[in-house]
Amino acid sequence: MWLSGSAGTGKSTISLAVSSEFEKAGILGATFFFRRTQKDRSNLSKFVSTLAADLAVKIPEACSHILGTIENQSDIFKKAVGDQLGQLIIEPMI
Repeated sequence: MWLSGSAGTGKSTISLAVSSEFEKAGILGATFFFRRTQKDRSNLSKFVSTLAADLAVKIPEACSHILGTIENQSDIFKKAVGDQLGQLIIEPMI
């Protein structure tokens, strides 16, 4: 789920409520909340690595694929975000 909109319109409230309900139901894979005021959360630098780590913990079947990709491509986090997403998030889920 991706929410966008003006400041103060309730994006954070909605996303926190939805992710909390998904977590309670045991169906939350991963979350990442962007925050302008936090360096690591104001850009894409930690986006894929955070999602991949969460998915590796919550979905054991994906863990070996994610770890294998990181081991075989030590520069994976220096690649374009699209490549990271494809190799660390999408491929393990197929």
